[in-house]
Amino acid sequence: MKKLFFILFICPLASYGQQAQAQAQAQSTQVTVESTTVNEVDPNVGYAAIGAAAAAKVAAMSEPLTEVITPLTVDLYDYTHIALVNVSIEGYQRYGSVSKSLSISPLTVINPKKYDKKKYKKKKTYLRTIKNPKWLYVNYIRSTQGFDDIRNLTIRDSENKVLYKTNNRNISFDEVVSVLTDM
Repeated sequence: MKKLFFILFICPLASYGQQAQAQAQAQSTQVTVESTTVNEVDPNVGYAAIGAAAAAKVAAMSEPLTEVITPLTVDLYDYTHIALVNVSIEGYQRYGSVSKSLSISPLTVINPKKYDKKKYKKKKTYLRTIKNPKWLYVNYIRSTQGFDDIRNLTIRDSENKVLYKTNNRNISFDEVVSVLTDM
C-alpha cells in the first residue's frame, strides 16, 4: 500500500517540479533573447521601412475622383438636424467619430447611439423610421478596394428623396462631408 501511495502521489509531484523548473528557465532565456533583440535593432531602419511602404502605397493608389451622382438643389438651412442613419467604416458602425467631425456644422447632429439606446440595440438604422421634415438623413460608407479609399455620401429628406449623392475615390473625409459643414 505504501508503495502504491508513493507511486501515485509523490512521483507526479517530483515530475511536476521538474517541469516548472524547466519552464522557468525557458522563460528567463526567452526574456534575455527578447531584450537583446530589441537593443540590437536600429530604430532608423524601422522608420525608413515604414516610409518606403507608405510611398509604395501612395504610388499604387488611383487618382482622386469625385463623382456627384445627384447634385444638391435644396437649401440646407431649411433643415435643423443631421440624422446619421448609417455610418459604416470598413464594415463597422462608427457613429461617434463621424458625429464629432460633423459637429462643426450649423445643423444639430443626431447620433443614433445617444438618441435612443434601446432602439439602437434593436436596430442600428432606426432613425430612418423617424420621419421629421426638418431632418436630413445621412448615409456614409467608407471601404477599401485595393489601395484606394472609397467614400460614399448620401443625403435624403424625410420622404426618402435623395437630395445629394456622391461617390469619392481617395478623397479625404473632411472634403466629402464639406457639403454639410461648409454651409
